[in-house]
Amino acid sequence: MYTTPGDKVQTEIYKCALGAPAVAAGKLWTWLAEQGHAAAQHNLGRCYEFGTGVVQDDATSATLYQLAAEQGHAGAQFSLGRCYARGTGVMQDAKRAAELYQLAAEQGHAGAQLRLGECYARGTGVMQDAKRAAKLYQLAAEQGHAGAQLRLGECYARGTGVVQDAKRAAELYQLAAEQGHAGAQLRLGECYTKRAAELYQLAAEQGHAGAQLRLGECYARGTGVMQDAKRVAELYQLAAEQGHAGAQLRLGECYARVLGSCRTPSERPNSAS
Repeated sequence: MYTTPGDKVQTEIYKCALGAPAVAAGKLWTWLAEQGHAAAQHNLGRCYEFGTGVVQDDATSATLYQLAAEQGHAGAQFSLGRCYARGTGVMQDAKRAAELYQLAAEQGHAGAQLRLGECYARGTGVMQDAKRAAKLYQLAAEQGHAGAQLRLGECYARGTGVVQDAKRAAELYQLAAEQGHAGAQLRLGECYTKRAAELYQLAAEQGHAGAQLRLGECYARGTGVMQDAKRVAELYQLAAEQGHAGAQLRLGECYARVLGSCRTPSERPNSAS
């Protein structure tokens, strides 16, 4: 297992760092990273990215990811790809991001397979290719990645890159929904009318604006739940506060109805003269 005594020491320190408090872990990752330990460089990069045990620093984070990525560390290639995609700690470069996702995806990194699939779906940094996107989503979905299961489900629902198959779409949404993925819970709710309100509720509780809007509509119509105008307004309000345009419209309609009902007949816009 070990090639040199130094390797064994590094491995033991690495194990200690995994269970150490944030500040202590940061110091151990730093020592290991200075020795060229790729996994430690990646972990220390994450510490700097999120400010865990160290002062948050995007540039240092990206530099550490780069060091580990050059050693072929799939997680670091993925993380560095995210940096280039967002322009965090480095100049934004969609093509470079896709290249790094490709390197990590080839090593079976599910997150990279998902992100690379999204690149192909949108034509971001690569030539748009719906079939290639679906294949990448499939690879990640087979590893149980909820986000990829959702994306692949959407492909089957729309017939994008695959033969349209509503049943398969629902199956994939179900897999992701069972992992608590709010977007998948929303999509699954749209598939099943009877279960819609229940699934929208699960997603809405996670702050998903689209689900809050859909659940509000269920309460407005009495679909799967008891009709409740107050609850409707509350849900539209939650989604509207997140900037959801549809919810802002619905909430405006709620206020308009309330104001309209308070006016005398002569004050209403459509009242007879």
